[in-house]
Amino acid sequence: MKINFLVGCSLVILCSRNFAAEASAGATKGVLISARLVEALAEEARTNHPALRAADARADAGVWNAAAVRNWEDPTAKVGVMGAERAMRAEDGDLLYGVEQKLPLFGKPRAARAVAQAGAIVQRRNAHFRGQEVRRDLVKQLLRVALSERLLELGRVDLTALTTTAATSEDKFRHGFASSVEVLQAQNERARRANLLLTDENILRAERTSLNRLLNRPTDAAWPTFLLPATVPALPPVEELILHASESAPQLDVMRASLKEAESTVSLTRKERLPNVGVGLEGRQFADTGEFRQGMFTLGVSIPWGNRSRYQADLRREQRKAEAVQLDIDDFQLVLRDEITRLAIRIENAGRESALYRTEIVPRTRQTQEGAHANWLNNRSSLRDVLEAHRLLLEAQATEARATAEQHSMLAELALHCGLADLENYTRRSTPANIPAQGGSNP
Repeated sequence: MKINFLVGCSLVILCSRNFAAEASAGATKGVLISARLVEALAEEARTNHPALRAADARADAGVWNAAAVRNWEDPTAKVGVMGAERAMRAEDGDLLYGVEQKLPLFGKPRAARAVAQAGAIVQRRNAHFRGQEVRRDLVKQLLRVALSERLLELGRVDLTALTTTAATSEDKFRHGFASSVEVLQAQNERARRANLLLTDENILRAERTSLNRLLNRPTDAAWPTFLLPATVPALPPVEELILHASESAPQLDVMRASLKEAESTVSLTRKERLPNVGVGLEGRQFADTGEFRQGMFTLGVSIPWGNRSRYQADLRREQRKAEAVQLDIDDFQLVLRDEITRLAIRIENAGRESALYRTEIVPRTRQTQEGAHANWLNNRSSLRDVLEAHRLLLEAQATEARATAEQHSMLAELALHCGLADLENYTRRSTPANIPAQGGSNP
């Protein structure tokens, strides 16, 4: 009986390792999250995402608004009749007509066009910034999907192992080598893991739905399995990142374009104080005979003396608006410096944590788990040690995956602040030639 039991345990162990190996092999089959994948999806979002299409439409409207600024105002035609005695009408003319044209003097149309062009640039840069935000959101959502798939795969491997453990405990109980409490523990752990597996499947379904929403795809559109990318071992110096962000951050580009628009508005407001000049031609003729009686050339000038204080108030208002935009830029540069510093520290911490679990904690925990399982099969330890080792191994693998996903999520945020399009820039710039890049977190 004992020989049969040992043979049965050996077969169970062999099957368990085969299931784990198949699950691990299945986990490596998938699409790696890379800059090429993100670029392809970002291009799809640019054509399908309603918010990006709306931003592009506003940018196009700004261009047409600048093109619509007129150099010459439409002329004003005038016509009238004079009621008087026939003799007076015959002498002076009773049919009056003329045309008046406002002159484009003092650079007012050019200043108005500059304001409109600056507004168009603001809208175009805002559309670019919105596209970079969607790109960042895409990267983060891809990482959430990959992390959910990784946790789901770990759960399936754990369920396979717990199923084997439960079957082994039942076999040991039948042969008198285990108690009913151990059987209960193994069965409860398996049932709990099966329930958590359903929860992980629902979370993965929700994350894929969110990814489809970003691309305006059907909510049930299918996706391949995504793999977490390799961790980034190091970043360029923080000061270099801050310098790059101060020059290329898309949000700063929007704010600087807004400052140009505000300065153009100040220039236009200053010109509004200058008088408006218009010229006109008028003629008179006698309606009964059609004979021309007289013609006049007119020159009209507006007199802004009465509203001088109002024009000065308009100018002060626009100047203060421009100052406010400049102060907002200065404040955002300080915020950007602080945010990049914090992100760099968190990215380094997440990379070290992922490397620690991948190179030390996970292998050591796996070795301990295998030893505890072998000792339990040989009746040298309790089932509680086996289940605790299972839990520790699962937590270690999950922590490694979460740290990797967190690092790349923060890298996506840093890429947005620095105005960089892809994550591979960091790996290429920060990995020395003699140090190979680390592999992904999947087994």
